[in-house]
Amino acid sequence: MYTKGDWEAQDGLWLDELYYIYVMSGDKHIARVDNENASECEANAQLIAAAPDLYEACKFAVRVLDDVRQMCADKGQNGLWDTAQQAINKILAKAEGKQ
Repeated sequence: MYTKGDWEAQDGLWLDELYYIYVMSGDKHIARVDNENASECEANAQLIAAAPDLYEACKFAVRVLDDVRQMCADKGQNGLWDTAQQAINKILAKAEGKQ
């Protein structure tokens, strides 16, 4: 399981040729992102900081898609929902280290 709490990208700093940003949850170190390009570094750090929220949103979307798929089953319209659910399940498996 991942570290619970808000993940935040801290202010970045240049050290030698690299720009560094730490992603923290309170006083817990989550990740260090470094890159020669400050804007890419910031974007990567923000994406990492959003990971817990994205993960929880995907889990919620799978539950919603399960309900929608059941409603659409009678109409033979499961294909689109199944494709969306498979895509989200693939992302969740990757996030959970199962892929």
